[in-house]
Amino acid sequence: VREAYLILARRYLIDIVPRKGAVVSEMTPKHVRDVYEMNILLIGQLCRRATQNWQEGELDPFLELLQLMEGYVANGQVMKFYDATFNFARMAYRFVDNPYLEDMLEDLQPAVRRTYYFAINLDQAEIDASMMFFRELMACILERDVDGAEQKLIQFGEHQCDTVLKRLESGAAAPA
Repeated sequence: VREAYLILARRYLIDIVPRKGAVVSEMTPKHVRDVYEMNILLIGQLCRRATQNWQEGELDPFLELLQLMEGYVANGQVMKFYDATFNFARMAYRFVDNPYLEDMLEDLQPAVRRTYYFAINLDQAEIDASMMFFRELMACILERDVDGAEQKLIQFGEHQCDTVLKRLESGAAAPA
């Protein structure tokens, strides 16, 4: 049980409080800013490497996933879209060939999932903005436009962070 708690703490899902036990990590404005700051840096590196290193035919699975994502959005399948966005990043790991980067992204992913869900849940405009981001990002990757891809990623990450912060300020219930 202790090992399970340590894994959850390492993934920023719980806080271990001495003599009180484990409690679900609170989603504070600082937590949100910190998560997005690290995610933008790590995904930026992943994106940079993928944009530089892909070979002919290697992006076909990404293009297929992008079409699936379009279908999920059109059919209102929010959870399938949500899961597909994380599969998109995981599929890019092979372009990086860096187990340390992969481990950091995997450790951060539960916290990112939590904040991303909070941003898009029940908001079609945010889902549409996410879909637009993935389309534009894929266009930059196909053109090997490293700077453009990185800029799109930063803009989207900052937008998502701002969206979550505004929802927290408005008193919307954050997911546990």
